[in-house]
Amino acid sequence: VMASLITHARGWQWVFWVSAAGLALNVLPLAFVMREQRGGDPSARVVSGFAAQARLLTRRDIAVPLAAVFVLMLSFVAMYTSLATQLVDALHLPESMGTTIRLAGIPGMLVAPFVGSWVGKVGTETGALVGYSLAAVGLAVEALGAGSVPVIIVGSNIFVAGIAIASTAMVTMFGDRAAPRRGAGTALYGFTVFLGASAAPYLAHALGFRPLLGVLVAALIGGAVLVASSRRNASGPVKTTVDIGTQRSPLP
Repeated sequence: VMASLITHARGWQWVFWVSAAGLALNVLPLAFVMREQRGGDPSARVVSGFAAQARLLTRRDIAVPLAAVFVLMLSFVAMYTSLATQLVDALHLPESMGTTIRLAGIPGMLVAPFVGSWVGKVGTETGALVGYSLAAVGLAVEALGAGSVPVIIVGSNIFVAGIAIASTAMVTMFGDRAAPRRGAGTALYGFTVFLGASAAPYLAHALGFRPLLGVLVAALIGGAVLVASSRRNASGPVKTTVDIGTQRSPLP
């Protein structure tokens, strides 16, 4: 949303200038807050971190949900990328309407700060299943009302709320299942999320708006099935063994 506002106000180059300034301003506070436990050869710690990720990938309860994680940002970025084209080419609306609809989706985004405690009560798997299902319903509403801006706004809010719930549940799930290697689990989660986001524009430009939404609905349902499958076939409780040579990650 902010990137769209900055682009319309000052041009796309300013998105990078503002982002660079924001990242630079965060360096000093992070230097005081984040403390690393030093000891041993730094290169060995890096190698052991990648080795921990490789070992996690051999576990079904980690590898299977990763495929579901790929769908999260893939669907989010692809939907909004294709929606911008739909508004201009099919509905003959100005490009600024895309930003307006993104702003209208903020109520759905506001679910994220409040969903953590709920996920803690119902469990990460149940929370993820609710999120994936809700996101699929939202995209189905958009597909059915692709010619109506109000219907698209309603569907996008449902979709965004589902993505917010699923993302919160999934990152917590990976932290829990990867314990005591939470850093490695979170790194795999982040890599897969951004991989999906990077692939999204290619998919959005290859398909029309309604066909794309159909594919994404199927992908989200498939993601829910993968999460449910990993729960049924999980390898049981993780034993609290310590990986010698692997430093504890500062990430939760």
